[in-house]
Amino acid sequence: MSRVVARETTVKDCNFCRRTKNINEKAFSRCARCNAVRYCSRVCQQKDWGTHKHSCAPRAKSKIPLNAAQKECQDRTIEAQRCQRAGDRAQEGKALGKAGIAFSQLGQHNKAIEFYTKSLHIFRELGDMAGEGNALGNLGIVFTRIGQYNKAIEVHTNHLNISRELGDRVGESSALCNLGNVFQNLGQDNKAIEVFTKSLDICRALGDMNGEGSALCNMGSVFHNLEQHNKAIELFTKSLVIFREVGNRAGEGSAVGNLGIVFDSLGHHNQAIEFHTTSLNISRQLGNRAREGNTFGNLGNAFHRLGQHDKAIEFYTKHLNICRELGDSVGENKTLRNLEVTNNERKNNT
Repeated sequence: MSRVVARETTVKDCNFCRRTKNINEKAFSRCARCNAVRYCSRVCQQKDWGTHKHSCAPRAKSKIPLNAAQKECQDRTIEAQRCQRAGDRAQEGKALGKAGIAFSQLGQHNKAIEFYTKSLHIFRELGDMAGEGNALGNLGIVFTRIGQYNKAIEVHTNHLNISRELGDRVGESSALCNLGNVFQNLGQDNKAIEVFTKSLDICRALGDMNGEGSALCNMGSVFHNLEQHNKAIELFTKSLVIFREVGNRAGEGSAVGNLGIVFDSLGHHNQAIEFHTTSLNISRQLGNRAREGNTFGNLGNAFHRLGQHDKAIEFYTKHLNICRELGDSVGENKTLRNLEVTNNERKNNT
């Protein structure tokens, strides 16, 4: 969601001057509109309005709680504003980057690019090459998701060069993995396997289990594209074991979802549905709307192949709604085609 303030906050100091309430002093007043921030005086509230108005929104009448990603967007946006007022550019850059990650998880790619770009400019201004590399890597991930592959290759290559200059092996592995994802999307499978393997070797040398799980999962996707399904299942299963061992729920959801895709391709549709349902539950727990939508689409595919057209239409429609909510025109068009094909098949069978 766009820059909306959380309905509740545990911050007790003044949102403008940062003064903390004295023991015998009357409680600071909350902003009447969003009820999320406090002020020690009307003067501070008026001075802060020029900044606060961008994140202030009326309290929703609904009692539905914010999910984790929405709360993270709000918290990091407010944090970045406070760092900006305090003149703490380094912390502002970090907060902007974390906000970008949260917006990316919600599928709000334009907002993510906006925050990552601001973060990148700050790190370059400060000469913080490590921060610059991280911001470039995050930007590249979003460019890949929206199909801007040339931009993605450019920023990931810059990240790779920075990581090698700094001797940052973790960053190097991450940049290689991200480049592999771009090559895979471009259909350059052999090149993708080459860089994924380099990334995997680095992760194993460093004992980076999360990185190892990601590299295995990415390689599994390439072998699935090559229709080497047994190899894909082997790699996805290894990544799943690692992600569960380290408690990486996002990685677990990705690995389970990929297993569902492979089993669906092999005709094991009921087993695929079990995997996708597990992935769906994880996506909802994490507040990852983009992945939730993709999983609805995968469930629609499985029910379609089972000939259960009504169930397929139900899940395709849910996917369509999320695509429209997130402004995902590519996903929307694909889902509309799936709905058209499924509706025609249902009519022909009646």
